[in-house]
Amino acid sequence: MEMQIVRAYALARAHSHAWANDLWSVATEEGAWPTSWEEVDRALAIARPEHRGPAGLGRPTLSPAGWVGHLTGTRRLAWEIEPDGRARLAVCRPMPGPDLCCEDRRWGRCACGFVALYATVECDGRVTVEEFGPAFERHWAVLWRALLAIAPKETVQTASPIFDHLASR
Repeated sequence: MEMQIVRAYALARAHSHAWANDLWSVATEEGAWPTSWEEVDRALAIARPEHRGPAGLGRPTLSPAGWVGHLTGTRRLAWEIEPDGRARLAVCRPMPGPDLCCEDRRWGRCACGFVALYATVECDGRVTVEEFGPAFERHWAVLWRALLAIAPKETVQTASPIFDHLASR
């Protein structure tokens, strides 16, 4: 569970989510990192009492199966993190229309649109990437930034030759 929290935090921080900034402030002040979602909730309640729930500013909600997930506001990146820390990321080509519940998505076609890229980050940091296409440089750049938040740079760069190009920019 601790790796799940760390990776969810890292992705949220990389996207400037307020809950991640508040969690960092409290953890730094208290000198301890939370090891459960209950401790995360306690820290967020200390930082900002109105900072609760899944709507907008709140931390990700646990699914009944124990994973946490998020769909970015642009609907370009969706991620899920298992309790053991294994992460799945999908870079989507957003579809116009009403917001749909991302928890109902199935990779390949999801509520956020059509998946262009799909990546898995194993608990040991290994990264695999699949291209469903067409994926353009902007899609690869979104995935690159998200992967760098939760996996070692060396394993990210070896996952696809396109990442070498992005690293040299």
